[in-house]
Amino acid sequence: MPLTLAIDCAMRWLNLGAADRSAPIGAEAINADRSQSELLPGAVENFLSRRGYALRDLGLIAVTTGPGYYTGIRVGLSYASALAESIGIPLAPVCTLRALAHSALQAGFTAAPVLRASGDAIYCAVYRDGGELIPPMFCPPGDLVREAVQLTRDGSDVVVVGSDALLFRELEISHLRIMPTSPAIGLDLAVMAADIPPADPTSVRASYLRAPG
Repeated sequence: MPLTLAIDCAMRWLNLGAADRSAPIGAEAINADRSQSELLPGAVENFLSRRGYALRDLGLIAVTTGPGYYTGIRVGLSYASALAESIGIPLAPVCTLRALAHSALQAGFTAAPVLRASGDAIYCAVYRDGGELIPPMFCPPGDLVREAVQLTRDGSDVVVVGSDALLFRELEISHLRIMPTSPAIGLDLAVMAADIPPADPTSVRASYLRAPG
């Protein structure tokens, strides 16, 4: 069966995952920080080789398109696009926040994933049952608190996802449930790819999300 390779570099980690359609095969997470561009090609080939695969076995590449760490998004997307185009296979572009929310959504929660942005701002969104209640946005933490608290009053079981949420006092004292998670989302990304419409590698663009105005 054609293999799905997942690549995520949006959170300063180098996350890799593999799945056969939606059946998980394995994942690795490397704390690469600013060395992602140097490590990524070799890490991919070694990751596949250790599981008995090669680049020629790939049928799809899933990649996070942002938001997140600017350089990491660019590195991951550029490499994934070039690799997919050279092999002649499509890309499955995935929002970083949607990948971060995957496990909570599978558990039946309304998920509000959070990533630290610049200054005192966050990247966040709200998802339920695979749908997007609030699209990805760049905002102060208080904006998410107000939206999420309103959803809980309307009966939604909201969980704030991501260890970055613990960096912001507004979220800590909000009484919203926080699910700290590691940035290792490679396996979730690989499994999700089966439900993502594939795209031509040359058509996929990054979503950096900047401050309004």
